[in-house]
Amino acid sequence: MNKIIRKMYFRAFLKIIFSILITTLVIYIISKENVNTFTIIIIGTLWATISLIYCTNGIKVLTSGTKYLKEYIKNSNYTINELNDEFEKSTKYGTIYIGNKHAFTISSNGIHTFLIEDIENMSYEHLGENLAKGRKGYYYLYIKGKNIEDNIKIYFASKNNLTKSINYLIDKNKKIEIKK
Repeated sequence: MNKIIRKMYFRAFLKIIFSILITTLVIYIISKENVNTFTIIIIGTLWATISLIYCTNGIKVLTSGTKYLKEYIKNSNYTINELNDEFEKSTKYGTIYIGNKHAFTISSNGIHTFLIEDIENMSYEHLGENLAKGRKGYYYLYIKGKNIEDNIKIYFASKNNLTKSINYLIDKNKKIEIKK
């Protein structure tokens, strides 16, 4: 599990660096080019907003990325070592790791760990498909259940990984209901 924690923090750090680089680049270009005030306001506002979103998200993950994991350990009978052992033996499907009892995933706001038996229902959504442009799209799997914080949203680049993860979770917990 330390591997995905490092990966999560690395991505957060990259978001902060990206926002700083973009801001610096935009300021440099605006200062070197002879552009009117209206253009400066439009470009500055657009890139400042994008940079602020990336930087804020990066800082949020750096400060509270393991919050859900720590809460889970605090409220359960499992230790970090037990969870780490199960994670090391888990099977990876896209961005979700499925072990014997737990599933582990990184979302945009941190690491989520939950018991597979706590899953009550799952649904998925297919977005971004544009066959005219050759885009197959991407998928989100939504997981809800008892003792599962919020509605966990898991990204999948391929339908194959989405299908395999759904089937694997259903094999481990026959009570899961699939909603459209």
